[in-house]
Amino acid sequence: KIILQIVLVVGVVSVGIYFYNSNKVSLPKSQLSNETPRDFSASDLLPAVESNAILWIAFDAENKAYFEDQVQAKMTVFDLLKQGAEKLKIDLATKDYGEMGILIEKIGDLKNGDNGKSWIYYLNGKMAEVSASKQEIKATDTVEFKFEESKF
Repeated sequence: KIILQIVLVVGVVSVGIYFYNSNKVSLPKSQLSNETPRDFSASDLLPAVESNAILWIAFDAENKAYFEDQVQAKMTVFDLLKQGAEKLKIDLATKDYGEMGILIEKIGDLKNGDNGKSWIYYLNGKMAEVSASKQEIKATDTVEFKFEESKF
């Protein structure tokens, strides 16, 4: 009877350690987090699944939203942002400029022009050169939307 109890306790502890460590290895599919280390570069993070892309939304230095999803054929930065905003329940406002593409006007409570800042996105650490709806993404890409002063 004592041996059975010891085996049971060891089993429960082992399962607990497994789940505790597995949570540290990869981030969940969607997460609003302010626990990102200060020396962390979002462009260095790899998705938990190789067919996925990562989305970071940086409202400020402390508050970031994280989303990861599988990349589909012809998927754009805007598609990933739209899916992430829906899953994370973040307001998203856009304006369609036809051939030029869709402009992101507001994410959450922050809209372009507030405090002289705008939403700018980066693909794998490089600032965007086209609208989010014109930029296709591929598996393992990292997209970062930052609310910052324009560099133009």
